[in-house]
Amino acid sequence: MSDHDFSNEIAEKRAIAAQVSAFSGVIERQQCFMQQVESRWQENLHFIEALAPDPENHSELMGNVYALRRALLKSIGIALGGQNLLTDYQVRGAFANTINLLKADLKSIATSGWGPELIPDYDILISQFPEVLEKMQQNSARLAELQALFASADEEDFDDSEETGVLPGSEVKALKEELKTLNADWKAQLKTLKAAASDIFTEIKVAGLLPKAANKNYYCSEGFGLQAVVFANGQRILDLAQQVGLQSEWTAIVEQAMEAGQLAKTLAESVEKRLEAHKKLEDEAKALKADSRAIENKQQELVEQARANISNDEARVVIIERLRKSLIDSYQTYLKADQRQCIAAIENLWSKYAVTAKEIEAERDQAAEELKAFLAELGYE
Repeated sequence: MSDHDFSNEIAEKRAIAAQVSAFSGVIERQQCFMQQVESRWQENLHFIEALAPDPENHSELMGNVYALRRALLKSIGIALGGQNLLTDYQVRGAFANTINLLKADLKSIATSGWGPELIPDYDILISQFPEVLEKMQQNSARLAELQALFASADEEDFDDSEETGVLPGSEVKALKEELKTLNADWKAQLKTLKAAASDIFTEIKVAGLLPKAANKNYYCSEGFGLQAVVFANGQRILDLAQQVGLQSEWTAIVEQAMEAGQLAKTLAESVEKRLEAHKKLEDEAKALKADSRAIENKQQELVEQARANISNDEARVVIIERLRKSLIDSYQTYLKADQRQCIAAIENLWSKYAVTAKEIEAERDQAAEELKAFLAELGYE
C-alpha cells in the first residue's frame, strides 16, 4: 500500500460511515460544540424564566416572545460564532427551528405563566408514570417483533431456523382443516368401538357365559370418554370373549375401530403440537393488543390526575427541560447532517481513488495474458 492509499480500516466503501462516526476527532469536536450550546442555554435561562408574567419582577422580556427571541438569537450567535462546524446560517436556522416548534408554548407562557397544561401527556408519563410508559414501549416492541415474524412466515423462502414455531398462514389453515377431520374421525371410531364392545358384552351375557364378577363399566366404558381416551381398552372385551369361548362378528369391528381410532388420535395430537407453538404466538399478540388498549384507555385518566397535582413551580422545571431538549435536539440534527455531508465527500473520494496502481497493473497483466492466449488460439506466436 502506498502512502496515498486508503487505510485498511476503510478498504470497503460501506465502512466509511462507521469510521467517521467513531473517529475521536469528530466525537470530541461535536461534544465541544454541544457543550457550548448547553453553556449558553444555562447562561440565558433567566431570559426564559422572565417571559412568564410576574407582578413583582417586571422586565422588558416579560410577556414578549419576540424580544426573547432576539435576545437569545444574539447571545447564541455570539457564543457559536467562532466554531467551524456549522455556518452562521445553520446556527441561526437551528435556533429558529426550535422557536418555531415551541412558539405556541412560549406564547402561552408569556400569557398565563408556567401552567401544567403546557406539559405534553408524554412528558407527564415520563415524569410521573415511567412504569406505564415502559410497559407500553415493551408491548409495542414485542408486538412489532411478532407481526414481523408472522409476515416473514408468509414469504416464499421462509425458513424457521430459530425454531420459533411460527407457521405460514396457508399452512395454519390447512393444518386446522386436517385437525378437524382427524378429530371427527377418531371420535367416530370411538363411538363405534364403544357400541361394538357393548354388543359383545351383551352377547356373552345372553349366552350365559358372563362371569359373576364381570363389570360392564370396566369392559364397555373405561377409556371410551372424550376427555380420557384409551383405544387400547377395547382389548378388554376381546380378551373376555376369548376367555369364555365366544365367537362374535363384532370382534373385527372392535379391532378395526381400535387401530383406526388410535391412528387418527395420534395424528391429531401431532397436528395439535405443530399448531400449539404458532397459536401461543398468536395468543401472545392478541394479549399484547388488549393490554395496550387497556393502558391507552387508562393513561389519559392517569395523565389528567397527575396534571391536577402538579404545581406551577414543578411545571416550570418540566417545561424548561423540554425547551432545553428541543434546542439540543435541533443542533444535533444539524451536526448529523453536516457529518453525513462529510461522509458523502469521503465516499466520493473513495469511489474515485480507491483503486491503487498495483491493482491497475494487476488488471493490465491479466488482460495481457488473456490477449496472448487468444492470439495463440488464432495461430499467432
